[in-house]
Amino acid sequence: MKLDIANKWAIALQSGQYKQGYGLLIQRDKAGTVRYCATGVLASLAEKEGLTAEVRRYGETYFMDTINDVPLYATLSPAVREWAGMQSYTGMQPYTITSAEASVISMNDTGRRDFHEIAEYILANAEAL
Repeated sequence: MKLDIANKWAIALQSGQYKQGYGLLIQRDKAGTVRYCATGVLASLAEKEGLTAEVRRYGETYFMDTINDVPLYATLSPAVREWAGMQSYTGMQPYTITSAEASVISMNDTGRRDFHEIAEYILANAEAL
């Protein structure tokens, strides 16, 4: 992925501005708190950089992929992936760690790694993502 965007993404993840969520790019929990998957933070950054989203949810921008015009609330859109220069929608890089944590999405959702750990992974593997 583009190194400047990887750096912005890592800074945003570590900023404390985004509450971590799991399974969806963005969601509102029972207490009303808006939570983001690590890739949802990247989508939020894309909007701040001027990318226009077509779908909004909970008053927040929702960049996502679709299949037959059905929104996939857990998957980055091709527009965000292109903007970020990502090779995959999951943030996957060659298998150098356990398969359960072979992508940003799996680190967030399956491995339940915190945003600081995910940010370190992004910075260490940006060129391969």
